[in-house]
Amino acid sequence: MQELKYPGKAAGGMRCERPYTAPSIGNVHPYNCSLDMVNMLQQDGGVEQKSGFAVNLTGLRVAAGLTQKQLAAAACIGHSTIASWELGRRTPTNPALVEKLRGPLGANPGDMDQLYRSAALHVPARGFANRIEGERLRLDETGTWLASYPWVCLIQNERHELLAWNRPADLVAEIDLATVLPLPEDRNILWMAVLDHFRDVRLTNWDGLIGGLISVMKLGVPDINENPPLWMQHLVGKVMAQYPEVIPRLFTLWQTVPTWRDGARNLHPVEWMTSSGHRLQFTMVSRSWSLHDGTFAMDWHPMDSATWEWLESQPQTGAGSTVYVEPRLPWNEQFEASRKALGLTRPAAAKLSGLSDATIYALERGKRRPSREVALRLARALTMPVAALNGVLEQLGHATEPSDLACWIMGEPRAVPYTSPSTTPMPAGESEALIQAEADSFAWPTIVLNESCEVFVTNPAAKRVLDDPRWQPPQSGHGPHLMDILLSDAFRLRSANWGQVVRDILPAQLVPLVLGNYDRTKPPLIQTLQRVKRHSRATFAEFTRVMDGFEQEVRPRVTTTLEWEAPDGSPLRFHVVTDLWNSHDPYWAIDLHPADSATWRWFGQ
Repeated sequence: MQELKYPGKAAGGMRCERPYTAPSIGNVHPYNCSLDMVNMLQQDGGVEQKSGFAVNLTGLRVAAGLTQKQLAAAACIGHSTIASWELGRRTPTNPALVEKLRGPLGANPGDMDQLYRSAALHVPARGFANRIEGERLRLDETGTWLASYPWVCLIQNERHELLAWNRPADLVAEIDLATVLPLPEDRNILWMAVLDHFRDVRLTNWDGLIGGLISVMKLGVPDINENPPLWMQHLVGKVMAQYPEVIPRLFTLWQTVPTWRDGARNLHPVEWMTSSGHRLQFTMVSRSWSLHDGTFAMDWHPMDSATWEWLESQPQTGAGSTVYVEPRLPWNEQFEASRKALGLTRPAAAKLSGLSDATIYALERGKRRPSREVALRLARALTMPVAALNGVLEQLGHATEPSDLACWIMGEPRAVPYTSPSTTPMPAGESEALIQAEADSFAWPTIVLNESCEVFVTNPAAKRVLDDPRWQPPQSGHGPHLMDILLSDAFRLRSANWGQVVRDILPAQLVPLVLGNYDRTKPPLIQTLQRVKRHSRATFAEFTRVMDGFEQEVRPRVTTTLEWEAPDGSPLRFHVVTDLWNSHDPYWAIDLHPADSATWRWFGQ
């Protein structure tokens, strides 16, 4: 396990660091040194002035103590090829050949990245980046999961534009969103909020919710008058043209609401009024949907029995409901649509990207297939959301890009992000006391796990429902491993769908940001199973049965339904949704949202 330094900024713009657990991203060879050694060799006359790749390769080979023949033999590459590379006569065009050098050279990740770049090759994903890319589902593959949620769920990109939603979202909106909002830029949450259909009519706490959204937006754009991203400029202009009466209200909110506390959980209360006069109460929780693509789910969880009763009375809710998923455009049409969404002419796009007018025209007409570098240059100029960019790259046969957020979490933030730059200092993380206080304020049961999958916080609502002292962490330190509790007799006997819950929330499901890599989960899991086998053969046999032949499927996030017997014997149902506590701290939230009106009535809501 290698320790990453988590990025931050101290006073005066200086970077500060904190240890952060993440997957191993490579081992350093005993003879390896930084590529800075190459400069020393050049100064001493040890390396001729050649191409960047030739210099880098020679420096790494010398540092590893290998001759050209030894490197060629170890990498299964011809000696003449290695010699021509180091002489600068040729440069590899196949990244697989460069990858074959990694082991023999014992190169660390930074040196390999530089080697790829000096050959003008794409740097392949590895470690955490490789994991989130490998477990990624394209948006058009997630419709089944979205349809399975009986609560309102909407998927948005970094620009806060809706890309997908389920049937309950249309029911609550009382409108067919896809019909009235046909273009992605029309489905920006801020634009939707100013529409007469929603503003103050259905969304009755408009200032509160939109103020919260603006508060989050201010993380990346602290001063809207100072170089806001193009998509925001276009959006504000569109509102000014069609709803000028709302502009003073929006600017007042922008000036008065504080910037969102970076590191807090992104959730907001929603007060809603239907056309029939039903008052609905939700909590909107923003959670990651695809970290690699930079997409997020906005879950609207009912907060009282009346809201669930209204939802339960609506037609076509529940599993199997229809969904809307934004169709993928052909790559050339996506470029054109992205340009038009910003209100840019082709000459303007050419100026921003450094490409010619003729090139922009040829790309949009599909007459020229861009290289990966050209596609990335144009995407950045158009502040294209990464999900749309990855759709283009896939169609062109290029490797996809991790989102700005994924790069930031990996400790490798982009100097020039694709969407909007963040100038907000990155905190070292929430203190444990603040996490405890925030969890305690939730009306629904919440359990917080640390990076070792141990119980860290159990809020009052969870203590009331679970009624088991093992969920309560000690005064100092942390509580038991999650599987110690899930595989206990007490939990098995009180959960009517125990097998489903154990399969769905097995720690191997949780992303390595919290758990490191899979190897870290094995010792506690093995120890837990050994204890279970000794003390409860019935639970061990049941666990073996439910896991027999079980194959883990790729899914966008970890969710399940918990059917539970309350301490007084009442049957309760919860929608269990797991997600990072925030983007800063190595904690994982397991939220138990009441799944029906009866469960909320039990809570007294």
